[in-house]
Amino acid sequence: MPKLIILGSSNSIPDLKHENSHMVFVGQESTVLIDCASNPILRLKQVGIE
Repeated sequence: MPKLIILGSSNSIPDLKHENSHMVFVGQESTVLIDCASNPILRLKQVGIE
């Protein structure tokens, strides 16, 4: 089942616990980053997406 994972939903100045707004859509055949204004690599690893 496809799912939308919110990777960040904070202000324009991120910190260790809060990240700029960005999300990832995980489908059966592909994964799509949406609105990735900052560096989403750490957040992707935190939710188990390589």
